[in-house]
Amino acid sequence: MYIGIGTGSTVHYFIKALGIRCKEGLNVRAIASSKQSEKLAKESGITIVEPLPDQALDITVDGADLVFKDRSLIKGGGGALLREKILANAAKKFVVIVDASKIHTDQKKVAWPVEIIPFASALTLQAIRKLSIDGTIRLSSGTTPYLTDNGNYIFDVNCNQNGVNPHQLHSQLLALPGVMETGFFPPIATKIIVGTEQLTTYEFT
Repeated sequence: MYIGIGTGSTVHYFIKALGIRCKEGLNVRAIASSKQSEKLAKESGITIVEPLPDQALDITVDGADLVFKDRSLIKGGGGALLREKILANAAKKFVVIVDASKIHTDQKKVAWPVEIIPFASALTLQAIRKLSIDGTIRLSSGTTPYLTDNGNYIFDVNCNQNGVNPHQLHSQLLALPGVMETGFFPPIATKIIVGTEQLTTYEFT
């Protein structure tokens, strides 16, 4: 099986469980969406490989920061949104695993990350703010910007303004030079599995 592995607290448990299955004999080759997930996967006994040019991923498993009723997602709290979106789109199946607290009703009252390149980032931020959208550069410590595994910045966009259409804003942001990707995922998930406090799961529909 050729799989993509996401990033985040929920995926952490998936990686540990998958590692147990691999040690029991399950044949898995995986691509991880972050250095953090890759390190944990290797420690758990999962074989990490480079992308294969002539083979699609069988499945990508990832978490989400928020899930909306139309099955669109907000991802990127861990800073891996660009790589996560690459793996999600490259897979035959994209399965999202979350806990019940991640189910959200209003797309217009959330914040989500935008990955931008460091070069002339002040100009990119000017262009973003011309869309009447504000936010903050994510920091790692003090005044030092957080860097993604791609060496880029994260601008956490505030979408609490009235009248913001997330689908439209996603397209507008991607059209700006300097913007690499946004944390808004359209409804592309094959399956969304929700865990509850009662240690049960159900499929979000």
